[in-house]
Amino acid sequence: MRSSRLAGFWESPQDNPFAKKSPTQDSAPATRREARQSFLTKEQVEEPATKGWRGTMTRMGIRMAPSEDERAERADVQAVSQHWPGPRTIAIVNGKGGPQTL
Repeated sequence: MRSSRLAGFWESPQDNPFAKKSPTQDSAPATRREARQSFLTKEQVEEPATKGWRGTMTRMGIRMAPSEDERAERADVQAVSQHWPGPRTIAIVNGKGGPQTL
């Protein structure tokens, strides 16, 4: 009898703060591929400056953000340091002969 009086109190289960929340289909990944995190899209934490006067200030204990030049250099290093899975064929073309494959 009591439950019938309270049944209309909350319009829907989402309005009830005491109702147990079950995981929805939207929050769960549909496939294993979606559940896997990509190493290419990792959030990068920016390290403090290591070069120039900003690096000197960081070494003295005052944490400084890197300059635009240092950020660009870090981006360049990160771009060429990526691991490429799988075998790669490298061809060296020589003007005195045909191509050689390593």
